[in-house]
Amino acid sequence: MLIARTMSFYAVRRGRIPGIYRTWAECNTQVLRYSGASFKKFRTLNDANAFIDENSDCKKLRQLEDFVICEMKDVKEVKDDCVVVYTDGSCENNGKCTARAGIGVFWGPAHPLNASERLVGKQTNQRAEIVACCRALEIAKEQNIAHLEIRTDSQFVINAITMWIERWKENGWKTQVGGDVKNMDDFKRLEKLTNTVKVKWTHVNGHCGVFGNEEADKLARNGGARSY
Repeated sequence: MLIARTMSFYAVRRGRIPGIYRTWAECNTQVLRYSGASFKKFRTLNDANAFIDENSDCKKLRQLEDFVICEMKDVKEVKDDCVVVYTDGSCENNGKCTARAGIGVFWGPAHPLNASERLVGKQTNQRAEIVACCRALEIAKEQNIAHLEIRTDSQFVINAITMWIERWKENGWKTQVGGDVKNMDDFKRLEKLTNTVKVKWTHVNGHCGVFGNEEADKLARNGGARSY
């Protein structure tokens, strides 16, 4: 275990994602070729936080951006004790016999918990979106994260898990018109995982420049290109 005097904290006050990072590589990702970047290395977390909080504009920015501290295997969200993660699913040739699907889970630039995996089983975009959320929750559970905000561009998944699933269960996993709920096993898996972690669901617009969503999409596409 590292002792306190050997630790370094890289505070990014102005960059792609302002926050505190444990390595220069992570910090550099946020400030390289970023106009007006403001960052500094500190020996203590308190000093790094003070640098981040130095002006009110930065405080406002922190409320809008993901602010994550990565310390070895621990992941901690500074604001409201809620860790933010982006998820996405991808499926090339969706609906065809040549379909290849992947999932992406993005915690931050070069983050060790980022996941890019080939979807196991039926290859569809909808399944990939559901399973990506499942993987985020599984990782959160492994890391003892109690409160997680999942940001996804799938409004369908959000509606399903927050509104429709109770009615599906009451109807014996039938839709309102009597048909079987598609991807029932995946939704059962997702619901079970939401009972282990407190989840906040947030919809983000896909493919419109939201950094975390774009990165999750890249991970998902790369996952779809992998072999089992």
